[in-house]
This record gives sequence, C-alpha cells and structure tokens, in this order.
Amino acid sequence: MQGIYEWIDSIPLTRPKKNITRDFADGVPMAEAIKFFVPGLVDMHNYVPAHSVKQKIGNWNTLNVKVFKKMGFQLAPQDIEAVVNCVPDAIERVLKLVQIKIEEFKFGIESEPVRMVKPPEPRVDLQQMQFENPRMPTDTREESIQNMRETIEILELKVKKLEHMLKIKDNKVETLTKRLADAGLY
Repeated sequence: MQGIYEWIDSIPLTRPKKNITRDFADGVPMAEAIKFFVPGLVDMHNYVPAHSVKQKIGNWNTLNVKVFKKMGFQLAPQDIEAVVNCVPDAIERVLKLVQIKIEEFKFGIESEPVRMVKPPEPRVDLQQMQFENPRMPTDTREESIQNMRETIEILELKVKKLEHMLKIKDNKVETLTKRLADAGLY
C-alpha cells in the first residue's frame, strides 16, 4: 500500500490530501489523477466536489462510463459503493487497478478487459494448511501475501512494457536496415 500512497503523493491534486479514503470518495481526485497522466481522457467539468452519496456515486459512474471504459475496464457497482462509503482498503484496491491500467493505456499495452475490481479473496485459514508460523500473526502473513501479489502484478506490467518497447525497437531496426539496403549501403 505504501507504493500507492507514494504514487498519489506524486500527483498534484487541487485539494490537500488528508485522509485518502475520504479524499477520494467523491471521485474528483481520481479524475484529476487520471488527467495528470492521460490529459486528453478526462474532462474535469464532468466532476463536481460532492458531499451527498448520490452525487459521489454520480461522479464515479461518470468515471466508469467516460474514462474507465476507454481504458479497458469498469468498476462494479459494489466497488463504487465501497469507495463512496469509505470502506477500508476499497480506494487502495481501486487505485492499484487504475495505476496499472494507466500504464497499460499510456503504453498501448492490450490486456484482457476487466469488468470489476476483484473483491478481496476470502481469508484462508493458514493453520489448516500446515505452515503456521507462531512468530508471524495471520494478518501480517496475509498482508505479506497481498504485497507479493501486487509486486507480481507490477513486474508483469513491466515485462509487457519491455516486450512492447522491444517490438518497437525491432521494427525501427528493420526499417532502417531496409533503407540502408535500398540505398545500397548494406
């Protein structure tokens, strides 16, 4: 989660950041964050700072239809409600997904469409799996597993970006080699 907080801190938002769960509830900072990375994708006049649940949901639905859909995913209504109602860790899950999707969108990386943010996986009773570590509480193990999953997602995204860049480089080399051959220099 620290990586998500650092990512958000790197974005110049119009409102000061106090409590990420409440700050993002109306969707305006999310629109600003996406606009920062992909300026042509977001029209800020569509998003109004809101206090009512109805208007907050309206802002998120607008993001869902006008922005997220273009980026290749959409949030499920229950995920929007969780963010609007400030459910713990809901905005962090959405921010992680959006961070990944922004990178994919910026670099033109195609991925399988995502219709919703996955709900948190049910807790597994690690004691039944015969690898209990009495020095490490279950919550810490689960946090560690989640952090590892997030790291894997980021690394997979980086691999996709590098593969994409390699294809671009190969195409450029091929084009330049062809030009040299056409000019009789190769």
